[in-house]
Amino acid sequence: MTQERLLRSVIDSLDGQLCIVAGDGRILGVNRGWQEFAATFGDQFVIPGHPGDVGTDVHLLLKRLDAPLGGEIRDLVRSAILRSSGGGSVRGRLTHHGRTAHVVARVHPVRDHAQARAVLQLVDITERAVTEHELARVTEEARLLSLVARYIEHGVFIALGDGQLEWANEPFHAMTNFPADSIAGGAMSESVRDAIARSPELSEVWGRMLAGIGSDIEFPILDDTGRWYRLVVSPVTDPDGPPRFVALMYDVTAKREDERLLREAHQQARTLAAELGAERSMLSTIIETLPHVTYLKDADQRYRVANNAFLRARGLPDDFDPAGLDESQLPVTDELSSVIARAEAEVLRTGRAVDHIPVTIRAPGAGTRALMLSVLPQADERGSNSSDAGPSAVAGLIGVATDITRISELERQLARTNRLEALGQLAAGVAHEINTPIQFVSDNATFVGESLAQILPVLVRLRDLLEAGDTAECACHGSPRWQEIRAILHAVDVDFVTHEVPLAIEQSLDGLARATKIVRAMREFSHPSHEKSDADLNRAIETTVQVCRNEWRYLATVDLDLDPEVGLVSCVESDIKQVLLNMIVNAAHSIDEPDEPGSRPAGRIRITTRRADDCVTVEIADNGCGMTDEVKERVFDPFFTTKEVGKGTGQGLSLAHAIVVAKHGGVIDVRSSPGWGTTFVVRLPSVRRSPPPAPS
Repeated sequence: MTQERLLRSVIDSLDGQLCIVAGDGRILGVNRGWQEFAATFGDQFVIPGHPGDVGTDVHLLLKRLDAPLGGEIRDLVRSAILRSSGGGSVRGRLTHHGRTAHVVARVHPVRDHAQARAVLQLVDITERAVTEHELARVTEEARLLSLVARYIEHGVFIALGDGQLEWANEPFHAMTNFPADSIAGGAMSESVRDAIARSPELSEVWGRMLAGIGSDIEFPILDDTGRWYRLVVSPVTDPDGPPRFVALMYDVTAKREDERLLREAHQQARTLAAELGAERSMLSTIIETLPHVTYLKDADQRYRVANNAFLRARGLPDDFDPAGLDESQLPVTDELSSVIARAEAEVLRTGRAVDHIPVTIRAPGAGTRALMLSVLPQADERGSNSSDAGPSAVAGLIGVATDITRISELERQLARTNRLEALGQLAAGVAHEINTPIQFVSDNATFVGESLAQILPVLVRLRDLLEAGDTAECACHGSPRWQEIRAILHAVDVDFVTHEVPLAIEQSLDGLARATKIVRAMREFSHPSHEKSDADLNRAIETTVQVCRNEWRYLATVDLDLDPEVGLVSCVESDIKQVLLNMIVNAAHSIDEPDEPGSRPAGRIRITTRRADDCVTVEIADNGCGMTDEVKERVFDPFFTTKEVGKGTGQGLSLAHAIVVAKHGGVIDVRSSPGWGTTFVVRLPSVRRSPPPAPS
């Protein structure tokens, strides 16, 4: 009994779980470990109806184990029972109710026993298997890290806690120029020690390592390459060994260069921002102080900026800010409102600027002012400009209106000066024109005077003779008194005087009429007018032709084809007369002089007027020298002339273009070819009214 207890104690103390198997497969006994193992895995090791597993068929139990572990153990048990030799062990996993265990099954044959044939031992090696797995993982990870450390482009070294270098990879040696054999097993050569000592940064790192502290510094390498490196040293706690430091060293030369360039770029950006800020402030000041009406809008036609001149012109308070408002939201409606809206719509539609729009406004406290408005497209972020930008490229609108009130007044003064200058140039010709009729009026008057001086004494003498004698004496043809009367009468050509005196008087009257017409034309031409009114265009043409007669009479004949249906035209009459005068004189100057003085002029100037539905057309055609294409391109440019120096200022046609197009909203065209003459066509907006009767 004592031996049995001793045997039981020995069996219970054995490592693992143990059961004794009889020849027929019955379990004869188990140790305490088997019971605890069975309790952990439940009914996998317990057959109902067999408490303590005694008597359970081990083969039935093993069938319930996970394949292939159960089959391998059965084979070992059968071999041990049948042959009483052999045995062996297998290793596998046992899973039940979510728990997995790693076990080793050993089967030992039993000899020389009446019932027992084999001993089956199960040993739980789960903890050891986990440890082995973790060791394998750590070993593989160490191997991979070793490969990374060896072949990484950055320098890597491991140092002991006393500052001795234990290991370093090849990039570290290449970066520091330390020979490969200068670091071996924690021993550093004197050259390495000297290099560290010469570098303040490395000396600081090694001092911190001796104090058990890591580092992160950047330092220049000790050569003339100018390269910089970053060294990151981290302490590593190894429970199985001495304290160590792992360091990573990599080239930061490019990074430092990038940082330098970035600092310079930031400095340049700050400098540029300051300059742009100063320029923006200066531009804002300039815009605010500009005398021209100036504003900026976005693509939705909402105001962004408007200067003081804009506010004053539209009668807005000085502190009013129109930012974010569109035209309809301004607390003012004036002549600019509709003009700005139309111009901006055109710019947004075409992407091109709309220039030189005349606008007359009534500014509060400043009377009537004339403005010249231009609306330009603002380029988008791609930099498109107004010459090639399409509608989608318009990012905003810029409006500028120049006050041309003073300029308009100067233009009127210039036009008046031009008229006076033209009248001055025509004065000699006008004097000649007036002199001719006055001359023959004077001659005829002299003739009449002389004739009357002869007739009156005769009549007086006849009266005296008749009063001194009687009728009978006078009736005697042979009487001396009658003979005297006959002699007196024969001394005067009574028939000639009788015929010529009435003719002289008639010519005198005709000459006076011509002089009167010329003077009246001069008076009408020089009559100033500054505002538009209804004017008889045909009469204006007749007056102008008469005034400048001396300019064309020796060069050409002027044919008038004036449509009586033209009627009245709304215009500034004096300006239109100036246009006609400049064009007629220009046409006359394009015609060559006759070959022989006094011969009939070969040139012709034809002036035609016609009325259309919406305009009145005036054509002034000549058969002069004509123009080349280059001349036609510049014919309306200010100060452009083809005449000799001193014979033209080049302002006549330029002024005509300005008057017709800008001032009257009309059109002026030119058709010409060299040698085939020139035709100017002027179209003015029409007002159909009957002209007043011509003065008598």
